[in-house]
Amino acid sequence: MGQSAEQDQVAPRPRFPALDPEPPRRSRRGAALALTVTLAVAGGVSYAVLSPAGSPKQPAATPVVSRTSDFTGIVLAETSSGVLSLTDLRTGKEDLLKGLGPVGGMPAVSADDKLVLDPGTGKVFSLANKLHPATVPNQLSFSANITAGYPWSDHDSYVLLLPPSGSFGYAGNGDATLQSVQTGATIDLGVAADAAGDPQQAGAFFSVPASGQPPATSDQPGPDSQVVLADAGAARQVLATAAALTHVLGFAPGTAVTLGPAVNPQGTMVAVEVAANNRAQSPSGVVVLGRSGQVLGTTAIAGGGSTAISWSADGGSLAFISGADLVQWKIGANAMTRTRLPKGFFFPDECVWSPDSSAVLCGAFRILPRNQSLGTGTESWVVIASGRAHLLGEHGLVLAWLSGQLKS
Repeated sequence: MGQSAEQDQVAPRPRFPALDPEPPRRSRRGAALALTVTLAVAGGVSYAVLSPAGSPKQPAATPVVSRTSDFTGIVLAETSSGVLSLTDLRTGKEDLLKGLGPVGGMPAVSADDKLVLDPGTGKVFSLANKLHPATVPNQLSFSANITAGYPWSDHDSYVLLLPPSGSFGYAGNGDATLQSVQTGATIDLGVAADAAGDPQQAGAFFSVPASGQPPATSDQPGPDSQVVLADAGAARQVLATAAALTHVLGFAPGTAVTLGPAVNPQGTMVAVEVAANNRAQSPSGVVVLGRSGQVLGTTAIAGGGSTAISWSADGGSLAFISGADLVQWKIGANAMTRTRLPKGFFFPDECVWSPDSSAVLCGAFRILPRNQSLGTGTESWVVIASGRAHLLGEHGLVLAWLSGQLKS
């Protein structure tokens, strides 16, 4: 039975999105950290690998080049030209969805893989028929790129909006609002720093900026004071304070932190990325909470930057980047599978799980010579399965890994 984050823990255990004009898929306040980590990678800095307490570090497997036929399912991606595509991993067949038009932002796929929101244009696409994706009518009306990293709420009937701030267009402190897909009606949820929509009800899990602090910007996010669950028509529920989260992770008392929530597809758990607001302090970790605030798991993170948190389709496991490894963590189990990522690649924060929750697919950019910019060109795909990393070539920005197959 889990404990509340407000309760003392007897055994405390002592971030890296692409530098790209579009906001990342998860936490939207990592612009400054993204720049720092990107420059470090380009300069050849190596990252230490920190094993979670109680979990011995496993030997890193050598990345191998695989045929796409080694895997099954359909991957939804965005090509370098801004067109959505579907790729059948078994056959390698690719369908460009040119009829949907180019997208204007980082598309967000709903937890049930049935809808895609383009925050740049306000368009919603249906994947109910994977062979014939289509634009669906909606009453959304918002400025470009002001959605949260995970915007869907209440069984895909609402979209969660956060105002942008800073030159990178990342969300800052402001009112979080829900907008009905069918009617356009809005619901104000209060001031939020970072947020993820509640899949179960009209609401969101979000971090609250600390009072008396200057507004967050893309250059200086946070600090935050607590993580709450705010559903329409219900009292706001404090799941954990920043002090409680830093305590269970073993941070020094008084450490100022930013808090980034990532909710599982079922809305039963939320993973909170806890990162020191002062980069000189540098500790970061993840605390998994239940809907009532009980602590279900904690782990430290190596390497700084964003952890690229991704939930499995069954809602029971997390994938995240820690140092030079991709970690797969089944919540409630002590064991973590750690797979060494290929050298010579920069891993932004979009990783998606296979439909059967057995493998993870991440996008990666090759590290280019110093006289070229990072994050340009077509994105390579790397599948992490059975403790090994498999390179699948260049196919575009990863959005979702769907079940099924394309017709030949």
